[in-house]
Amino acid sequence: MKKSTILGVLTAAALITTSAATYAAWDQTKTDVDQQIDVRDRITLTATADTFSGGNLETVTDSILYTGTYKFNAKTLGKVNALKLTPTVKNSSGTALEASQYDLEIKKGDTALTETGGVYTDNSVINGENAYTVNLTIKDLNLANTKITVSINGELVQINPDA
Repeated sequence: MKKSTILGVLTAAALITTSAATYAAWDQTKTDVDQQIDVRDRITLTATADTFSGGNLETVTDSILYTGTYKFNAKTLGKVNALKLTPTVKNSSGTALEASQYDLEIKKGDTALTETGGVYTDNSVINGENAYTVNLTIKDLNLANTKITVSINGELVQINPDA
């Protein structure tokens, strides 16, 4: 093959390669896409507690009943269908009392909540205020003239994701 033929073939190949790798001014080779996301509001839980009442000094029984009210304000957005309440009863030094020293009951209205492993579950939590009555019966006479603290941890949970 002659030099001029080889040079012609190489020139043609270079032109074809250059033409294939370039784009016309009207070709669109890049794009962006945006999508807006609406971030939902937060699910929140706040709580308040009223002072315990009771402890009638006139009692002749071996136990003393105290009653308090705890209110949990839930903003559930329809995503939550249960509130788990975990009470802790402590003496003045912050040490948890033994279960044999007291009885505890948590009620919503007239209905006692079910307790499993120290956790009380309200399966009918509402969006808004949920009020609970806590009945604490002191059974240990050695706790006379002491300060007791009843703390309740509340946690919003989704028991049934389809609800």
